[in-house]
Amino acid sequence: MTINEIKIKGYTEKDDEPLDELLNLYFDNDRIKSILKGANKVCAFTAYDHLKMIAVCVAWKSTFHPFCTYFSIFVHPSYCNYQLEDQLLTLLSNQKEVQLPLQTAI
Repeated sequence: MTINEIKIKGYTEKDDEPLDELLNLYFDNDRIKSILKGANKVCAFTAYDHLKMIAVCVAWKSTFHPFCTYFSIFVHPSYCNYQLEDQLLTLLSNQKEVQLPLQTAI
């Protein structure tokens, strides 16, 4: 498999079922899904290897720190050597809706 087979695109409701499969690997399912459906979402992207969702990046605003953009990135563990985090973060930071600085939790 090469990195060229991976496609990154904007998140849509059609991504809900594959998103559930990816987020089941993590403990943040409900929070991320509520952000994706909520009014504070700024943007979201998914990465696919053919029909399998392998990563998601979500950005949102919060009243707690209103002068930055929060974000979360989830990558399938089998794809951790593909530098998807870098690609998604670059794509995110280039969006005009995203207000820098970026804020996340580790």
